[in-house]
Amino acid sequence: MSVGHPAPTTTELSFAPIERQASLSDEHKAEVDHRDFLSQEVEAVRSAWDDLTYKQTARLFWKGSLVCFLAAFSAFTDGYQIAMVGNIIAFDGFVKQFSTANDPTTGAAILAPGVLSAWNAVGSVMQWCGMNFFPIISNRFGRKWCMIGYWLVIAAGCACETGARNWKVWLLAKMFVGLGVGAMQVTMQVYLTEMSPTSKVRGAMLSMYNFWWTTGLFIGTVVITLLHKQDAEDWLRVIYSEWSQVAVMGIIYAFLPESHWWHARQGHHEKGVKSMARINSNVPGYNAELEYAIVRRTVEHERAYALSVKEVPWLSIFKGVNGWRTFLSCYELTAAAFVGQSFLSTYVVYFFEIAGSTDAFANTCITSALGIVCTIFLIFGLDVVGRRRLITYGISLMWFSLLLIGCLSLVKNQNKAINGVLIFLACLWTICFNLANGAGWPLVGEVSSSRLRAQTAGFAASVSVAFGIGLGYGTPYMISTASLNWGLKTCFFFAGISAPLVIGLWFVIPETTGRSAAELDEMFEAKIKPWRFRKYVTEAQRVGTSKATGAQVEAASA
Repeated sequence: MSVGHPAPTTTELSFAPIERQASLSDEHKAEVDHRDFLSQEVEAVRSAWDDLTYKQTARLFWKGSLVCFLAAFSAFTDGYQIAMVGNIIAFDGFVKQFSTANDPTTGAAILAPGVLSAWNAVGSVMQWCGMNFFPIISNRFGRKWCMIGYWLVIAAGCACETGARNWKVWLLAKMFVGLGVGAMQVTMQVYLTEMSPTSKVRGAMLSMYNFWWTTGLFIGTVVITLLHKQDAEDWLRVIYSEWSQVAVMGIIYAFLPESHWWHARQGHHEKGVKSMARINSNVPGYNAELEYAIVRRTVEHERAYALSVKEVPWLSIFKGVNGWRTFLSCYELTAAAFVGQSFLSTYVVYFFEIAGSTDAFANTCITSALGIVCTIFLIFGLDVVGRRRLITYGISLMWFSLLLIGCLSLVKNQNKAINGVLIFLACLWTICFNLANGAGWPLVGEVSSSRLRAQTAGFAASVSVAFGIGLGYGTPYMISTASLNWGLKTCFFFAGISAPLVIGLWFVIPETTGRSAAELDEMFEAKIKPWRFRKYVTEAQRVGTSKATGAQVEAASA
């Protein structure tokens, strides 16, 4: 099967004449190959490997895919931490240990509402800080050192949880963990985007984060529930179980290569070539120097563009074309937050109870299983279906689900049939949320320029967290019987405030599937309409794709 352009007669990526090569030493041949490669392929801004099919890419670049799969394991800790926060308060021993108040009726020890609010608020605020502060470390010292930095922060948080015996130390633990998790969420999006073997499977690589996150949430819920059934007093076993994930993260981070995109921006060109060769040396016909030259040319183009418009670091993410790209990075995550995330996602167990299903553990397992199924679909289908379709149709269906749930809540005489429809709509909302958000997070790392990727991703994620904090604060009052007592009518509120955002999705979300960084730069700088991205033919496609060699063609056809 042909890949990209027709293959030249030679089967290696060398361009010196054959007769001339025969008279040269191996060392001189390398020099000639390198000079000729620079002179003939320097204009390429898109790799011939990007023309491989999904199946071909997965088969040839299995080593690079494995690197992304292992790096994404970080999300397991994120999901497990969420499961722990939501379930550990059910342990009698935990409540007794951190109690600062007593039930006025029974006199039993309880966790004061103010303490619970402080834990949640501090965790969210520190998550926001991690998303905005750690991109500075990522850009200055590299993605890998940033990973090691937030790993130490998360480990410090786990140490505080292990030693905590009063609510203030637990608050300190939430600060550390929130800071580390926020940094991890942003850094992993950037790293997986940059380390994806080709643009054809970039969505699959980014979806691996969601896969590990939902898996961690599910396994965490199951493990903690089983530990609770065995001994509701021994809450420390839950904390000890976290250390296994922290240890695995540390081992993985020790062996991960630095991003070649970061090396290119820092001028570490030899290290950049070595990084690409390290993870792709097993691919027949792969030339690390050629592929790195494409990365380097893209970086230099972005740097030249920044100088031409007199960009100021950090502030540039809010101006001109980059400002538009930042807006797009924020849009889907923010829209998802407004379309009921703080209600149907955070209080899904409560929702099921209102609908007549009272088995909290079974309800959690159902939603977690749906999440895992959706992420598996995204790994194999995101780069086929595309980001725009999943986001626009997914969030639109979420909105209609909200509206229908609100309408059904007006029925006075609720019965099993209506309860069944409510549960179905909640499951539909959950599926659409996982698919849309699963496509939205990759968009965060893709639509920004490679030069501003860390800053843009951090800002976009922190914006969604900020809105989430606000909506999350108000939602309990909406559903509380002691306050507004809206119940399922809360869906009307979220449907109302999110309607403009849902309509706007169809006009602002671009299709980035299969596009290289250079192609995306070209389309954004040319101000192509977002709904035309999918079919737009770029100059990079027409004249800027590197020529496929005989070795590449042979490898793809094997």
